[in-house]
Amino acid sequence: MSYTVFGRENCTFCDKATDLIEEKSHGYSYYGIDSHPWARTLVLKAGYKTVPIIFDAQGKEVGGYTELKEL
Repeated sequence: MSYTVFGRENCTFCDKATDLIEEKSHGYSYYGIDSHPWARTLVLKAGYKTVPIIFDAQGKEVGGYTELKEL
């Protein structure tokens, strides 16, 4: 299964999430909210306060690193 991850630079949990996805041989798309202004706008308008924000291939929100690890 592939994932979409919204994160930011120097975010320990963002790094852990992408490392975990890579470890399990799943693909992912990564959007940094610091380098993609549209991603930052999307995240803020959706009311998210923290990153990473992870979605599965069907668009269902997984949650953050802790929820991904439990999955």
